[in-house]
Amino acid sequence: MEPLYIDFSDSVSLSGKTKFVGILMSALGLIGSVFCIVEKSYGLSFYLILFYLVWGVFMLTPYPYRITSRNKPFIKIDDSVVEYRTAPFSYPRKEEWKNISSVTIKPHSLILETNDSQKRKVTLNWISQRNVLLIKQTIREYATLKDLDVFLINS
Repeated sequence: MEPLYIDFSDSVSLSGKTKFVGILMSALGLIGSVFCIVEKSYGLSFYLILFYLVWGVFMLTPYPYRITSRNKPFIKIDDSVVEYRTAPFSYPRKEEWKNISSVTIKPHSLILETNDSQKRKVTLNWISQRNVLLIKQTIREYATLKDLDVFLINS
């Protein structure tokens, strides 16, 4: 089978919900800050609205260029291993297929259960639906190929 590698550092990988909230917060921040400047009111509300503007822009560009390639979130699935980092600056996790006993596929997450009864949760909330479906399909194919138990919960 063909290995899967997805780098989640671009805005195409974001879910529609994250993009909508980012655009909405940026628009509210921009309109509110222009209104405060016109009214010449530079109190707490101005700084709060300015925070909305900055936070909205940050949501639209969640992994700025200052994050090096070794810190970017990714998922890699191949014949021997499932490796992933779900958030920037977190530690990458690696699970070998021989140590995995079952895979549970939920709508916004994957749960990999190891042979020693530990559960590793891979959260997929902020990833685009197309990439989530691709990841789930690849995980299911590899797990079936390795004769593992696959549980589908509302997916």
